[in-house]
Amino acid sequence: MILKCFINGKAVTADISPDMALLEFVRSQGCYSVKRGCETSNCGLCTVWVDGTPVLSRSTPAMRVEGKKVTIQRSKGLGENDPEMMWMTTMNPETRRLIKVMPE
Repeated sequence: MILKCFINGKAVTADISPDMALLEFVRSQGCYSVKRGCETSNCGLCTVWVDGTPVLSRSTPAMRVEGKKVTIQRSKGLGENDPEMMWMTTMNPETRRLIKVMPE
């Protein structure tokens, strides 16, 4: 089956099997930051965004994203984020050290 969609804004066309999971499809397109943490879709590591809605890619057939926008958000490794992004995390961009965050 031919699947056409957008992954992080890039148009993608691929010939896939009808039973391919979305997780396997996005990984086949080079998006290795999408992880398989379990085999039951309970942990949430396989979450991607499809047209702005979070979806568990392990349990979603890839063909469900036909014509849709798939967004994969990945947190970069420590020290990889640019300064603007780092302010949205728990890392101090000036020292590149984790900041201890205490709930109020």
